[in-house]
Amino acid sequence: MVCPNCGAEQPEGAHFCNRCGTRLSEPVLTVVNLTCAQCGHINPAGSKFCGECGAPLEAVSASPRPVAPVAPARPAVEPPSEPVVSTALRLISSNGTIIHFPPNPANTWLVGREDPVNNIHPDIDLTPYDPDRTVSRRHARIMLTAGNQPTIVSITATNWTRINGTRIETGQPVLLCPGDRIELGRCVVTFDMQG
Repeated sequence: MVCPNCGAEQPEGAHFCNRCGTRLSEPVLTVVNLTCAQCGHINPAGSKFCGECGAPLEAVSASPRPVAPVAPARPAVEPPSEPVVSTALRLISSNGTIIHFPPNPANTWLVGREDPVNNIHPDIDLTPYDPDRTVSRRHARIMLTAGNQPTIVSITATNWTRINGTRIETGQPVLLCPGDRIELGRCVVTFDMQG
């Protein structure tokens, strides 16, 4: 089975892509995306500026790409061409604890709350920093794009994900910058990137 969004191979029976979080079990629709005339990057429909180079997207050609019907269109995430040291990425909890990203060749990390009973073990487990249990088991995914740009995608809308106080839409990738305040439910962490 192949993810219709990012093209990653998936195990049989998977309901969500283990790389980008796209729902796999529903039929696929075609959504028109915008291709940047400047750099060729495919951008979600309705984008005004290219997510890769920042060029305006007013006079661009459209290219269809299949996506799951419940998720808004988003650019495919590709692993970087050169390996990135994942320990360069980290979150800092509200009490100052540094949470390092484990090595992951796919450069994508599930952020959430561990649930051993249901066999859910996120790459970044926020259970110790979320006493009220407002972080979902599969709350968000942090990824590095081909240009080593860190992005976050909210997977659940139950308790929302906010960046610097602004709620982000489920399934819509948002660029992260060092110092960004990430709220996952009531759990607050700060994103940092070394190097």
